[in-house]
Amino acid sequence: VRSAAGTYRDLLDDPGCPPLVWVKAANNLAHAQTLLGRPHEALGHLDRAAELAAGLGPLLPAVIANTRAWATFHAGRLADSVRRFEEAGRLHAAAGLPLGEHHQEYADVLRDLRLLDEATAAARSAAAEFDRHGARLMAAEARLRCAGLALERGDAAAARADAEAAARDFRRQRRPAWAARAVITAAEAEAAETGYTPDGLRRLTRAAADLRR
Repeated sequence: VRSAAGTYRDLLDDPGCPPLVWVKAANNLAHAQTLLGRPHEALGHLDRAAELAAGLGPLLPAVIANTRAWATFHAGRLADSVRRFEEAGRLHAAAGLPLGEHHQEYADVLRDLRLLDEATAAARSAAAEFDRHGARLMAAEARLRCAGLALERGDAAAARADAEAAARDFRRQRRPAWAARAVITAAEAEAAETGYTPDGLRRLTRAAADLRR
């Protein structure tokens, strides 16, 4: 991430960088800065990017708005983040952009805010959107999010169904680590319903071995 951030900084420092490239680089740098724990720096770049993006059509302002919402959350401005996510959703819809990643990031924010019903709705919207656009890898990940949220909400049956569906998808996609995570969530859901069984413990042991590998 640090290496990528350096490359994006070089682009932003180039006085000959075209506005379209500058905006995209600023958005990517903001993602990197937020991941590195510097969301306030990210927001500074995004403010400038939003100004430039306003004259470059409807797509980039929507993308920048979503990144600003995500960075705003990590900067600790929680209520402002929710408002910005709602605005980003409207901009995505108006621009005709797929909403899957928007819903997914919003679900994570709502989950951290303990708004579990709202987070579940966003996660299910993300899964449906990814399915609709044939993004099977991301759809499976969104389904696992749904399982985790259902478990937190105390709906063990829904958690188990979502986790088992996600595990099947991950196996078809040959993603053993993700499949192991889904198996663990399914086992936790089963245990919430009936307690841990020998078969459930064996599945957990196999999943742990997969994760170690």
